[in-house]
Amino acid sequence: MPRFSVVVTAHRVQGYLRECLESVRAQSHRDLELIVVDDCSPDAGGAIAAESAAEDARVQVVRLDARAGAGGARNAGARAATGDYLLFLDGDDLLLPGALEALDTALKAGDRPAPDESGPGPAPVDVLLFAHDRVDWWDTVLPGGDDLAGDPHAVTNAAWNRLVRRAFWQYEGLSFTETHEPYEDVLYCDLLSGRPGQTPGAVAAGEEELRFLFQAEAWDTHATTLLRKSFRDRFCPYDDGHAAERVVHKLFLDGAAG
Repeated sequence: MPRFSVVVTAHRVQGYLRECLESVRAQSHRDLELIVVDDCSPDAGGAIAAESAAEDARVQVVRLDARAGAGGARNAGARAATGDYLLFLDGDDLLLPGALEALDTALKAGDRPAPDESGPGPAPVDVLLFAHDRVDWWDTVLPGGDDLAGDPHAVTNAAWNRLVRRAFWQYEGLSFTETHEPYEDVLYCDLLSGRPGQTPGAVAAGEEELRFLFQAEAWDTHATTLLRKSFRDRFCPYDDGHAAERVVHKLFLDGAAG
């Protein structure tokens, strides 16, 4: 089982994809698998991915029969993964030299000690956030600006700035939003999470209860107002204030918000 499963989604990124894949393959930490998801791309991205797979046995290509969007493509890559940790990249992203080595060191340093000496050993890190840079059209490198020592919810909400332990991903039933909208980096758990320090509390225990709340016009309760505010603050601070409602309607009610 490889240490890292690096999932790269590819749709209309042929000008960047080769460099992206080479940045992963050239990592000093060699214990990885590279899963390239060809999201039904009409350009040469599929051919570039196939070429990389022919050159390196650690590379596998997952071809989708229909466009799934970034979220759906990431989910397909996660299903194909076998590594300890999932790392999601877009086809125009790059991993700096030594990045996986540094992440592996941070994971080992972050392992929590067992509760007592009779325990099974250190508990592994479930999610590791890490810093990133942005590069503009003129190749100017700009620091991402995230304070990793502060509130983790203030960190840029993206797929490509965190590692997720695959066993944790599977146990929690995590997945990305499968929609061609601006929320494809958002996990389903963010909408209904009741975990301490995350959202104010779960609005509903499941889809049926959530559907009932909508049909009963109970969306404007105090709890759901807090949840919408938390969603906006974390994911879409410049939205018109109805993003969470539209997303939940789209995901659970098969229609647009009224």
